[in-house]
Amino acid sequence: MKRPAAGPARTFLTIALLGALVGCGDDDDPTGVAADLVGTWEVTRFQAVGFPDFVAAGMSLTITLTEDDYTFTVTNDLVGICEGAADCTDSGTYGATSSQITLDPGTPDAITFNYEIQGSTMTWTGSIGGIPVTIEATRT
Repeated sequence: MKRPAAGPARTFLTIALLGALVGCGDDDDPTGVAADLVGTWEVTRFQAVGFPDFVAAGMSLTITLTEDDYTFTVTNDLVGICEGAADCTDSGTYGATSSQITLDPGTPDAITFNYEIQGSTMTWTGSIGGIPVTIEATRT
């Protein structure tokens, strides 16, 4: 059986389909638009509206972001990350765009923050349990 010749419409359709497939990048791929997130960040301020700065009150939090995963290393937990323990490590996967990061610990507790990076400082803003928070961290 002879194949039909590729006419202009078929050629256009093939090019359009290939362009769409190539252009279908994953917006939450940290190796692309959010590559600046990858690294280790020392939290310098963790402020919730109506509460003191948890870092100034003695809590220590380090955020490590790889291409797909996050890890929080917490000492002297004051916000409940460690579920009753003083110190812990919490981890999960995340997705990011150029302005938002969504942390997914593998439970129904996924949370999205807006973020901004200026130089070596990253700022997350959002809410936890309906309480507005600001988290500032410095790349280590």
